[in-house]
Amino acid sequence: MKRLFRRLLRSVYTPIILGGILSVFPALIPGRALYWGTASLQFIPWRNLAFEQINQGVIPLWNNLNGMGAPFLANYQMALFYPPSWLTFVFGWIGGTGGLIWAFGILLVAHIIWAGIGMVRLTKRLGVSETGQVIAGLAFSLSGYWLARGSFFSMIWAGSWIPWVILASSNIANPVEGNVSAKRFVPTFFVICLSLQLLAGHAQLTWYSILLVGSWVLIGCLRGKDLRKGGISLARLAAGGVMAVAISAIQLIPTAEYLMNSQRADAYAFEQAMVYSFWPWRILTFVTPNLFGSPGTGTYWGYAAYWEDAVYIGLIPIILAIMTLFTLFRKNKEVKTDSFRILKWYLLASVILAFCLALGDNTPIFPWLYNNIPTFNMFQAPTRWMVVTVFAFSLLAGVQSENWRNITGRKRKRWRLAMVVASAVVIGAIAARVFMPDIQTTFSQAFFVAGIIGLIMGILSLRAPKIGTQFELVWRWVIAGVIIVDLSIANWGLNPTTRISNYLISPTTPSVEKINFSDSRIYLSTSDEYLLKFKRFLRFSDLRPIEDLSNYFASFLPNLNLMNNVSTANNFDPLTPERYSIFIRWVESLPEIEQKNQMEQINIGWLEKRVTNNVAGVSFEKLDPMMKVQWKPCVDWALTPENVLEKMKSLLAQDGRENWVVLEGKPKDNIRKCNYSIPEMVYTEASNHVSIKIQTEFEGWIFLASTWYPGWNVYVDGNKQENFRADYLFQAVHVPKGSHSVEWRYEPKMFIIGTILSGFSIILLLIWHAWPGLVKRDSKEQR
Repeated sequence: MKRLFRRLLRSVYTPIILGGILSVFPALIPGRALYWGTASLQFIPWRNLAFEQINQGVIPLWNNLNGMGAPFLANYQMALFYPPSWLTFVFGWIGGTGGLIWAFGILLVAHIIWAGIGMVRLTKRLGVSETGQVIAGLAFSLSGYWLARGSFFSMIWAGSWIPWVILASSNIANPVEGNVSAKRFVPTFFVICLSLQLLAGHAQLTWYSILLVGSWVLIGCLRGKDLRKGGISLARLAAGGVMAVAISAIQLIPTAEYLMNSQRADAYAFEQAMVYSFWPWRILTFVTPNLFGSPGTGTYWGYAAYWEDAVYIGLIPIILAIMTLFTLFRKNKEVKTDSFRILKWYLLASVILAFCLALGDNTPIFPWLYNNIPTFNMFQAPTRWMVVTVFAFSLLAGVQSENWRNITGRKRKRWRLAMVVASAVVIGAIAARVFMPDIQTTFSQAFFVAGIIGLIMGILSLRAPKIGTQFELVWRWVIAGVIIVDLSIANWGLNPTTRISNYLISPTTPSVEKINFSDSRIYLSTSDEYLLKFKRFLRFSDLRPIEDLSNYFASFLPNLNLMNNVSTANNFDPLTPERYSIFIRWVESLPEIEQKNQMEQINIGWLEKRVTNNVAGVSFEKLDPMMKVQWKPCVDWALTPENVLEKMKSLLAQDGRENWVVLEGKPKDNIRKCNYSIPEMVYTEASNHVSIKIQTEFEGWIFLASTWYPGWNVYVDGNKQENFRADYLFQAVHVPKGSHSVEWRYEPKMFIIGTILSGFSIILLLIWHAWPGLVKRDSKEQR
């Protein structure tokens, strides 16, 4: 037992694991779960719906509960095929929905730890000391960039692989001697790491990571000064990237199809793309993280969303990283023999470049790139480029720790002077609090904490032991402890939790307890949805709840409705079909009477409204909805989507609107325009298909109030028929008179193509990796 304890104390991984657990410990408490923001509005409801569909033996291809229907598996951020995320299903099978929800906290901690271990492994490969490995690992994994985004699961999942893909790419540019697999043309380790990152569900961070890997390998090739080997290394990198994309095709191909049919098919508009450009004043938070307050404590008064500009990696790591500048510009023998010199220059260049890009529209650089360079118009929030800065600074801190030893002569005097300055900062912060009460409280608090940590760093610097001494381990643990405490204070309250039981509540508030939502959809106006989310329940300046969270979970805000299998016309997915977005704006632009009429045509039976006269804060107005499957005896045609909306608007002003459907395309001469009848019709609906039995005396049209999307096919008596675009967004099929069986099935070809390509690529990679060993074994047997 003592031996095990000693091994744990000496292991560089122990502080990383401990820091990861402590950073978001409340999420690990049984019965508690993360809820703020996208945790409850996207990721957990998505996964719960997928879990329910899988338990029914259905592949979760389509979400029939949100936004009149939308692609589900193609939703990239759901990351259905990301293997670590399958832990949620395991916990779901063991502990039900509550177990599935709790698993997200475990996954968050696991990925924070994984990111830290990746940095440790990377710095170890670069030849950094164990103390430097711990500093780099803690600075990166516990940085504000990640912990302030704890509820953005796909960002954490994808971001945790950044040090691993960099580590894997290091084997491409500079293979380790004796590592045979690292020298193969298709680098297996790199393919695995990049494949997992591609499947983790965040395209923006993955793309930044790929660009970082490309520059990393390029610098490694230039450093080798061998053009032939450099060309081979770049070719190997490209081959590994192609293989990783092929393995991930099961997710990437359906997502690519969805992107082309989404509201983002033509990229972000300039104003949207520039949302969340890095606020220049937040550069001060590299040293004092909560200078402008923190939403975790309800004191944030800075610009925009706190988490988007969160970059703090700890005072000790950032000071070490900044100290790199002094070592680079000195002219002495020590600098000339510095084995990290090229790496330091590369990392500093990365810091500067990423920072300039993160400033977004605060400089002319990013706007020019947006207008002239592909991919820069595909993502919003330029400030997310700071992930490169955080990575580079963390790595620089680990590298610079090599010089944090043997402080003598002038260096000791400088550190003593720094301690005097830190003491003055502490005294000044206290004095400001006492004698200047009108000054922002966050200023004095931030400088007080920075001064204390600065004093501790000064003491640690003056007491830095020599390598190999007994005190070195204690010194390393003190440093690790200070960094963990520093980052824990900085990120306190940024990942609030709630009782898991809140996710599982049924609507019981007085305003909704007697309402049956099973036969129609709810609709909440865009303005009320925004106010409920971001002015009442999820306030950017204060993450602490101001009321019982049971009201939040009973509000049916999209996508909370998925937890209760309630259908809503709203959708909070990052991608939605383009026509859906246009259609919703069109409906909301209609006069009130026509608007309600149109809502009833598409199975909206309840109009949710924001109110202040009851505890729930919402009320529900009953409409008279038509069914999701409708018989339409009358048809009109329009050649363009715009004409469809015009004809629909004119029909809303007429009696008998429920008998008409507007189809997009050229009129069919052999189909009569209008045949009034009331047929017998029964239908059943599941997530990926709709079955209908109909008996009609006249020919006509069956209208399905579900989004038309590539992959939806319709069959009449088993024979495939044309699936018409109807009423701009929906589907319709012509049915002759008589008794018929009609079935709509969602059969996406892109998913089938992606599955085949992924399966074939995985088999190919396994054969490629195992083939040299099999050949070697055969040759031995022949001897």
